[in-house]
Amino acid sequence: MSQSFTWINFSKREYLNPVPFKNDVKWPCFHHVGAESTNAVLTLMADEWRGDVIALVGDATGLEFYEHKNCPASMRRLLELTEGEGPWRYAALWFSDVSGRFKCAKDKVGRQRVGEGEGAYLEKLPFEGTFDKDIVVYPYIVNETTNEYYKRKPNHADDDPFSDLMMVHSPSFMGEDVGIWIGDDVHPAKEPPVGDYRDITDVYTVE
Repeated sequence: MSQSFTWINFSKREYLNPVPFKNDVKWPCFHHVGAESTNAVLTLMADEWRGDVIALVGDATGLEFYEHKNCPASMRRLLELTEGEGPWRYAALWFSDVSGRFKCAKDKVGRQRVGEGEGAYLEKLPFEGTFDKDIVVYPYIVNETTNEYYKRKPNHADDDPFSDLMMVHSPSFMGEDVGIWIGDDVHPAKEPPVGDYRDITDVYTVE
């Protein structure tokens, strides 16, 4: 089974369309340090998306996700924020595409939603937006809720645990560590945090 994934901000009811960025919509493409859409969401999380409920959501994710035995309790908040519907479908129908904030989306064309709600449909259109934001690649990811941080590996193709920590997908893909940071105060940083933080760089690994 193969799923397509999208970064979604459930607090601001916004999402990033993966089309303008230099990675595919399938799972492996979000799973390395060089994934542009992952670095784009981190860029937003350093500023206007800081402290929001954000997740990387698969398009096969429905309500059955919340009934799965491995579904972390922290993710059940998504059910409240999507009025009892599956998170991907609800966001696709009602949330706003903000990928046009980034310079790399200028002159790009992709399948986009026209309208909202049950009457919405997809059409291939140029992306709209301010196109004024650069993607920043941050070397550190900090979780203020758990007082943890890790240093990202330096190479473009290296695995990055961030997408695992923030992911929601169908039960057939579920693992015990999936999505455990969803709902936490997570942000990127250029330097390691100062104070009583646990360095999990060598503890958390992606298999």
